Amino acid sequence: MALDREARPPTARTLQLEILGAAEHNLKGIDVGIPLGRLVCVTGVSGSGKSTLVQDICFRALRKLKARPVESPGRHRAIRGHEHIADVVLVDQSPIGKTTRSNPASYVGALGPIRKAFPAQPLARERGYTAGTFSVNSGAGRCPACGGNGFEHVEMQFLSDVYLRCAQCDGRRYRPEVLEVRLWSDAGEDPPRSMADVLELTVSEALGFLAGNTQVRQALAPLQEVGLDYLRLGQPVPTLSGGEAQRLKLAGHLAKAGKRRRAHREDEPRGDLFLLDEPTTGLHFDEYRKAAQGPPGAAQAGPQPGGHRAQSGSDPRRGLRHRPGAGGRRGRR
Repeated sequence: MALDREARPPTARTLQLEILGAAEHNLKGIDVGIPLGRLVCVTGVSGSGKSTLVQDICFRALRKLKARPVESPGRHRAIRGHEHIADVVLVDQSPIGKTTRSNPASYVGALGPIRKAFPAQPLARERGYTAGTFSVNSGAGRCPACGGNGFEHVEMQFLSDVYLRCAQCDGRRYRPEVLEVRLWSDAGEDPPRSMADVLELTVSEALGFLAGNTQVRQALAPLQEVGLDYLRLGQPVPTLSGGEAQRLKLAGHLAKAGKRRRAHREDEPRGDLFLLDEPTTGLHFDEYRKAAQGPPGAAQAGPQPGGHRAQSGSDPRRGLRHRPGAGGRRGRR
């Protein structure tokens, strides 16, 4: 598949993470070199040691070196170059959560700035509304019947659970008087929208409607970069597919890393290492292309030789690659 970006092969100055003597399960004492700041994809037949290398050794060993709680890593002799990595994140397709109150906007941190924009409107000030009034997790503004879920959860004893649209709020999550408060578009072209209307916007539409809100724009940008610009801000997380959940996790990590860097780590030369578990499973060919492209500038923003300043987190799609002569190819897609 042709990509829009030019390949950037590792050079002699490219920083590397080296796993030496990996010998867990089917791995036979191999040495693995991971070029940092690059997309590295590792494939292999079933049972070749992909999960062992990525999860059991690389992920767990790095977590242990970063003093994070983790299970014991698989057998290996040493890991070199971990000082170039600020943190390591494993992104898989496991479900994110079960509550319908959780949505893409809340997951990447965009919901808070959106809620804070409504109390500034004249009607909200007149009624004494605060940001808490527009919260679905607490406060008097949420629908009393469904508790801000928008749906009623019906447990089926021998079948899958069913979610029925709330009869009182019709799935809009808030009391009618709260929805009377409207927010005007920063572009000035769209009609004013209530909190429920904003949550019905797609990520792409919200970036246009709230273009003047820097916090919202920075929080939603990773969703667009990972190809989830079609999701609605208020779409319940349990309704996402496995591939969408995985990319939402990635967007959430990118949003947190960007916020942390802007607040406290502008001079941090290290990036985060993201390990994606089969990121193309279940994707359409168009989505596959977006996944292969990755967030713009991500790979270039990883650790750089000579301690140059990092612009953002390192490549979120980075996998593993063997050093020449280290043995057969093993790893994870």
